[in-house]
Amino acid sequence: MFNLKKNAIKMMALSLGVTAMMGFVHSADAAIYEVKRGDTLFRIAQENKTTVNELKQANNLKNNIIFPGQKLQVKDAATSYVVKRGDTLYSIAKKHQMKVNDLKKLNGLTTNTIFPGQKLVIKGKPVTDNSIPAMNKEVKLTVQNGYQFVKEEPGKYQLFSKRDPGFFVRVELVDTKANLSGLKKNAQEYLNTTGNVKEVKDLKNVHPFYKGSEFYFTSSNPKVQQSIVVKKINGQLVKFTLHLLDKEEAEDITPSLLNQLQTIKFQI
Repeated sequence: MFNLKKNAIKMMALSLGVTAMMGFVHSADAAIYEVKRGDTLFRIAQENKTTVNELKQANNLKNNIIFPGQKLQVKDAATSYVVKRGDTLYSIAKKHQMKVNDLKKLNGLTTNTIFPGQKLVIKGKPVTDNSIPAMNKEVKLTVQNGYQFVKEEPGKYQLFSKRDPGFFVRVELVDTKANLSGLKKNAQEYLNTTGNVKEVKDLKNVHPFYKGSEFYFTSSNPKVQQSIVVKKINGQLVKFTLHLLDKEEAEDITPSLLNQLQTIKFQI
């Protein structure tokens, strides 16, 4: 009997160790959500009554990219506060023994404007978001049959194949005053997790979509090729993150995605 209990304790410790390695810290009220095809952080946050920032903090995400089958902690991601009438950032910060600047950083706020019903994170580490604040523009493009274009949140969109959502492109509006060297560094750091990063400079024999790019980085492994392209479209800087599986279907799907991206237009 003693040996059985001892083995059970060992198995529990091993399970907790593996969980910690995966980046999940479970609590009594914690829940895990498995990402489905077509999911976005914005949609998952809405369904689970949380915020994108809270999800990113809880799961150590540096950007908004998620994949089908990925497991996310969705409850108790961080302590939050719902803004009430008469609240100010100062009163909320004082109540929770915080500094206003820390509260703003934690929630990605650039001004002191808040509104009743808004959900603010009041505990946890500020999220490092490598994207630039979104512009007040709507992105439109001509969507082909078999594909879907969805808005994840203001300034961020996703175009993906319905046949195989593993083929997708994220589209992000970027501030025209953004530092290109910083964007390049962030792109390289992100792509380095996929494989060796290469900068494509010779754009003579590539798809027309890539031409005129500010920069074009790519990396790959036996399963997937990822690329990050930043280019100007009608004076607006746009960041494209391409996720292309190493499958036969790529010969058909990849050119279709790129052709659709060339039809992008903006509405204010």
